Amino acid sequence: MATGFADGQQCTGCGKAVAALSEGFGLSNGMFFHKQCFVCAHCTKPFPGEFMPKDNKVYHKSCYTTLFAPKCVKCSGFIEGPSLPFRGEKYHPTV
Repeated sequence: MATGFADGQQCTGCGKAVAALSEGFGLSNGMFFHKQCFVCAHCTKPFPGEFMPKDNKVYHKSCYTTLFAPKCVKCSGFIEGPSLPFRGEKYHPTV
């Protein structure tokens, strides 16, 4: 997901300039990071692979789920895919 880079882009993580491609990179959604600033906005640990962007921040998939995924009213589990809405509440769809 890395994209074009121009010297002096502002790091989304710390707000300071990313002076060169050798010290940072850009994502396809327009965010730029120093290599050391590319950490989860919730737990602050680096990414081993997959990440989820939201509101100009990046999260591990598990942190993203914990913070933003709706919960099923019946089982209290996180709903990571489609949900079944009923009377303003959300449920896991039945198969």
